[in-house]
Amino acid sequence: MAKFSKYEVMAKIAAAPMVPVFYNRDVEICKNVVKACYEGGVRAFEFTNRGDFAHEVFGELSKWVNTEKLESTGVVVTHSQVSATF
Repeated sequence: MAKFSKYEVMAKIAAAPMVPVFYNRDVEICKNVVKACYEGGVRAFEFTNRGDFAHEVFGELSKWVNTEKLESTGVVVTHSQVSATF
């Protein structure tokens, strides 16, 4: 089940109209990217499924986000989803 509704995700994107899209195989680098963006006001992040074992890195990153009590979202927004929301 999704942690946030699509409307909550869109509101977070609208509040800081930038969604960092990134991937790195090093989870520590990913943590640093998320933390820096979060401290800058960004609340929506897109971790791309690129590279071997990306899903494992994402799993570790997701656990860390919950441990750190960061409010975050993983988003996949299509043109039709954006059109229907706005």
